Amino acid sequence: MLASWLHTLTFIRNVCAHHFRLWNRELSIPPSWPKHLAFPAPQAGRGVPRRLFTVLMMLTHLTTQISPDTRWPGRLQALLAEYPDIPRKPMGFPDDWQERLEALKAAKTP
Repeated sequence: MLASWLHTLTFIRNVCAHHFRLWNRELSIPPSWPKHLAFPAPQAGRGVPRRLFTVLMMLTHLTTQISPDTRWPGRLQALLAEYPDIPRKPMGFPDDWQERLEALKAAKTP
């Protein structure tokens, strides 16, 4: 799973480094997703969503596991609250994204 996540993060890093559009881009290779974590968004049998929200869920999980006191998830929520008119659906955000983010922050890796 870690190799899959690192592959996805490398792809995201390259998109950003070359100033390509990221907000509504589809991931070329979706990351693996562990069964014990809240799924990024429902997609009836289609596997892990291939949008930015999945990457944000990955980063939330990684940062809270590495540093439980991190303020990153809260800063993400504040940033999104600051720009409520930006459409979230093209980024893969489900309607209950805040609940999913909170559940992921609370999840512990076995």
